[in-house]
Amino acid sequence: MGIINSFGKNVASFHFFKRFLKIYLLLFSISLSASEYFVSTTGNDTRSGTTKEEAFKTVAKAFSVLKPGDVLTVCPGEYFESVKCALTGTEKMPITIRAEHKGLSIIRGDQTLKAEFKKVAGLNFTYECIPPVAVKGVIERDSLSIYSSAYSKETVDKYPGTYFYDQNNKKLYLHTSTSETPERHYLTLSGIAGEYGIYIIPPEKDANAQNIIVDGLAFTGFTQDISNNTKRKGLGFGISLGKNCIIKNCTAFLNATGIIIEGLPHPSRHKETAFSEKGIDSCVIENCTGYGNYDGEGFGASILMKGTVRNSSIRNCTAFMSSKCIRLYAGVIENCSLENNTAFLPGDIWDKGNFANNNRIIGNICDKINNYTQNNIIKGNVFKTSGGPEREVVDNASALNITPVGADEINLEQHFADPEHLDYRLQSDSSFRGTGKEPFPYADNVFFVRNDGNDNGEGTSVKKAWKTLKKACKKAQAGQTVYIFPGHYDEELSPENSGKKNSPIIFRRRGTGEVFIKSINVTQKSNIEIEGINVISDNNDAILLKNSENIILTQCVAANSKNCGIMAENINDMKITHCSIIKNKTGIYLSDCTNSVLTANIFSENGSSLSADSVETLCSDYNSYNPVNTFFILRSSYFWLSDASYQLPQWIRKYSLDIHSQEAIPEFTSPEKGKFYLKNFQAFNGRGPLAMPIGPFARIRKPAVAENKDVRVFSTSSTTANIEWQTPGAPANAELHWGTDAECKNRISVSMDALLPYTMDINHYFSIIGLKPGEKYYFKAVSKIPFKTVFSNEEAYDKPEKEALKVLVSETRSFNTHKDDLAPKTYHVSLKGDNKNSGLSENTAFRNISFAATKINAGDTVIIHDGTYEEDIIIKATGDKNATITFKAENPGKVLLKGNGIIKSAFELRFKSWITLDGLYISGYVYFTPDISGCLSIIGGSNNTIKRCILDGRPVSPLMTLVAKCTQGLLIENCVFRNAWSEIVIYESPDAIMRNNVFYGNMVSCITVNNSINSKFTLSHNIICDQVPKKLNNTLVNIGDTGVMREEYNCYFTRLPEDRKKVFSIRRPKREELTLSEFTRKTGKETTSFFANPGMKIIKEYEIYHGDMTGRPHKFVTQEMNMDSAGNPVIALFDDFFASNPKCRKSKDGKTIGLEPDKFKIKDK
Repeated sequence: MGIINSFGKNVASFHFFKRFLKIYLLLFSISLSASEYFVSTTGNDTRSGTTKEEAFKTVAKAFSVLKPGDVLTVCPGEYFESVKCALTGTEKMPITIRAEHKGLSIIRGDQTLKAEFKKVAGLNFTYECIPPVAVKGVIERDSLSIYSSAYSKETVDKYPGTYFYDQNNKKLYLHTSTSETPERHYLTLSGIAGEYGIYIIPPEKDANAQNIIVDGLAFTGFTQDISNNTKRKGLGFGISLGKNCIIKNCTAFLNATGIIIEGLPHPSRHKETAFSEKGIDSCVIENCTGYGNYDGEGFGASILMKGTVRNSSIRNCTAFMSSKCIRLYAGVIENCSLENNTAFLPGDIWDKGNFANNNRIIGNICDKINNYTQNNIIKGNVFKTSGGPEREVVDNASALNITPVGADEINLEQHFADPEHLDYRLQSDSSFRGTGKEPFPYADNVFFVRNDGNDNGEGTSVKKAWKTLKKACKKAQAGQTVYIFPGHYDEELSPENSGKKNSPIIFRRRGTGEVFIKSINVTQKSNIEIEGINVISDNNDAILLKNSENIILTQCVAANSKNCGIMAENINDMKITHCSIIKNKTGIYLSDCTNSVLTANIFSENGSSLSADSVETLCSDYNSYNPVNTFFILRSSYFWLSDASYQLPQWIRKYSLDIHSQEAIPEFTSPEKGKFYLKNFQAFNGRGPLAMPIGPFARIRKPAVAENKDVRVFSTSSTTANIEWQTPGAPANAELHWGTDAECKNRISVSMDALLPYTMDINHYFSIIGLKPGEKYYFKAVSKIPFKTVFSNEEAYDKPEKEALKVLVSETRSFNTHKDDLAPKTYHVSLKGDNKNSGLSENTAFRNISFAATKINAGDTVIIHDGTYEEDIIIKATGDKNATITFKAENPGKVLLKGNGIIKSAFELRFKSWITLDGLYISGYVYFTPDISGCLSIIGGSNNTIKRCILDGRPVSPLMTLVAKCTQGLLIENCVFRNAWSEIVIYESPDAIMRNNVFYGNMVSCITVNNSINSKFTLSHNIICDQVPKKLNNTLVNIGDTGVMREEYNCYFTRLPEDRKKVFSIRRPKREELTLSEFTRKTGKETTSFFANPGMKIIKEYEIYHGDMTGRPHKFVTQEMNMDSAGNPVIALFDDFFASNPKCRKSKDGKTIGLEPDKFKIKDK
């Protein structure tokens, strides 16, 4: 038996040896065929690239030599280039592209804007300069914002965060986000290097880019504005048709799109074809961060997989302050997951495929989940609202998620470790523990310390917190985090245990505020992270790090020590970042340290900033040094040689360190109290390596610095007054308070709500109607400034967290109405006119409609003669009953207002009444960031009329063609609304009437009315056509509930038959989509509406695509775009939309359905 056992062991050993030999030979063969390359900003592309000393200079050169199995290490630095390269690895030999230090190898597409600015004469907030290169985009790094391109320098003056580049004169005009001088911000010119940072494509047609790993790189500045469009192009990093690819630990900020793995650019819309198409497969984006990525409301996002995606995951990623945050988008989305991601400011997570199946949305923290899939698994998420056509799937999963009746009703601080630091691990006594709702199962890996705690407690929740750091330092183990509440702790932080690789022990300040302790001592430990701790002490060394490895200090303050702010001896792999080191004999002292990283720190008033015995493996950059006392000491290894000292310029030249560091004098708020916030924060914000501030910083809420400026009475009549003012740098929700005495008890305002962006502006125009002639009235301007979130090292605003507004009130002023009615005037506008003319005849016409809008008063008329006008018009005066103001085309449809894909609105009516717009053709106006509006924007006021107008979304498809908010008695009649995303949005506007209109070729919906039950509206005698084929399952009319609408005598013309087409979407009491017959039954009223082809010349019949729609004209796959062969819109006037169907020409009540031909003076053929 023993012999047999011995033989078995020998056989097993032999087989083990064979397996070992095969693995060894495989690894040996890989090592022979695979190489490691390096790229460095100090390298040279003529070198071999195989060592750091022989590194390439450019990423493009390094990519050109990569083959399966190779590893490329990108050394710290900024690489100003755009790389497109065909690469692929194999399953056994992937290609790895990695940063030497995470977040410090930055691929940049932008360059700092260095120019001399001066204020533009005649404008309020616009500055001009001659830029060094042609402008493709402008970035304001300190506010993490990308400026919107505007149509003219005059338009720039209206909107903060915009620019205009005059290509003829090579001048740049801009208006900063705060309306302050450009010198107060860190501005760059974007997209200069190219359209994308790195874009990897397959090596062959119909192949995949396979087995590629990208780790730790950062990408910024890749955004370019598109001519005549508010959308932007550009991306930080992308892989086309990826398979088995991994993107991890990467950061993308201030691009159009951040990080993307994309499949087919135009996936099939035919189900059978779509499911057989190749796309992305088995890819992962994990532990990545994206912010400040704005594509102008295109199809991008901060982090995105797009265009047929299978078996892939976006997980453990963070995205914020972007046009879209995290998305699975377009084509087939199958067996994919969005897991444990965080999205905020605002935070949206999307699963939006044309065909989606069996996906998972699990453990995400966000504001909104947009769901387009019926069988998704949705659980363990913390979110506020849902969206998308399958939002009910999200709502019905409420038992498996943490969501309101209101996320605001949930005190997140009571349940989670530290929402401020995006840590959503549960506290031990959270009521969500064990419910299945929590994003992470509970584990004993989070502990708390507070001054009123108890060391006999468990330490596992805020209520059970320990009292002393000593207790926490003794108990904390690998993978655990200790949160320390703000306060003073007269003791040392000295961990007794070590963490492990990828499972460090973390000591972190909880929330905001200051944690003061006596000292920090980390000796003979590994994998320790310390964050947000202030050591202000007269000890020899504030922070002592000794004989340790893998140590991170971040967001800390080391001040007032007798010797060193931070003493580091024999430390391997140390990172000190975003710290303030102040008033020490030596700022940081390095002895026998290897692989040290010093970034984004403030050094001030130290005897010396840095003392080191070697810089061979030191990485130091993006720091700020006080020029009064900045110098570096390199200690000699030999006693007979003196130490060498350097000022910053010498240090940079000698060692190529601190290349992007700055010299600046920090102005601290209250250093004597241990408060080292900055008064001159503008000099530090946005200047860190990832556009975050230098020094300790926080995410804080604050009101903008603003004032009510230039409050004035613009004009009056016998019964009206027009008042305006500005709030520079702070878009505000404004109110006018007025009355017959100084108390000003009357209010004109619009409520703060979900449509807030439609109301916010820095320019405020109010009008009062119904006044008495010859009377004195009083008024004051009230501006409500919403708080904004910034990443800054300034002191946090000291008001309660729930405070949402800062209120500015002007002094009380007065005006007198005219004693007698003004004689009405008729003004003319012509392309042959001149604004210096009187405007009172065609021969003395004005040139611009916008100029005429500044001259009118109650009762006046503006006749606009035929031609094309490229303008945005703000009507500054109001009409009144029996004194309507009219803007009228000389010939209906022959006056074209053209937005050129970049102008925000044709007309804005803010708190105006009795205004009529008649006979205008409006085209090419767009969604305009940062201010959202329609081609026609009506806010407040009453009794306005839009008639005989055509609102044409082509070629750019605006978000909405008409937005009306809180206006009363709006009449829309005999108009054509065509080819927009959503035609009309009406909010809380009672007594609105939409009659005899045509809705044609729209993308998402035709009409959306968000009125409460007491705000009725009428939808009558309209022709409402289907959406484009891509959206044929969308509803046509969206309303709050059935009781708000009077629906009668409408003709619906759709691709789907009447019993299948969902016409109405209602929100209350629950979300439902209803056919016409279902809507009729629900309201209990007999319908007078019907389904029919109205017989319009514009379209004879709908094309029904039963097969594959791929390759059909236009990206929306629709005949309704009516484009010519060159892609330009074919103009169709009113007679192309007249109905010939007898049921429409004369309905049962004897009236016309659709346009009324007799109202157009066009012969009815």
